[in-house]
Amino acid sequence: MGELYHSIEIEAPKAFVYALLSNLESVADYNPLVEHARYVSEKLTGPGASRECSLGKHGIVRERVIDSVEGFSISMEVFEHKWPIEYFRWTTTLEEMAGKTNLTQFTEYQLKFGILGYIMDKLIVNRIMAKQIENILTGMRSHISKHCNFS
Repeated sequence: MGELYHSIEIEAPKAFVYALLSNLESVADYNPLVEHARYVSEKLTGPGASRECSLGKHGIVRERVIDSVEGFSISMEVFEHKWPIEYFRWTTTLEEMAGKTNLTQFTEYQLKFGILGYIMDKLIVNRIMAKQIENILTGMRSHISKHCNFS
């Protein structure tokens, strides 16, 4: 099983960052891999809310909320994809400190292919995923700083 941990400080109130995260379509505004996102569930927030993300030449993935604590955390999983993974899920937690938000994200995933998948993860995949998540979180911070002034 692969595990990743990321943390980033965002100059915005926690309530604003949580609102951005809980609007599932907004991922296209800050994730450089997502060209378009749309809801695929009637439920728009909380467990069961689901989105479809178009990743251009990399296809489409569907993701859903599996847990949330209003204003504090949101957990999601990829539930439909064509990737060589058994599962991919993450929890994003927010903590407000002096008007800024510390965002932490714990990600866990399992590649297919048994021992071969394990070796691929250790040699290549974990590093690539870590960099992609870092880019997504940096994109979120940039999006917030460009479009929202909290000074």
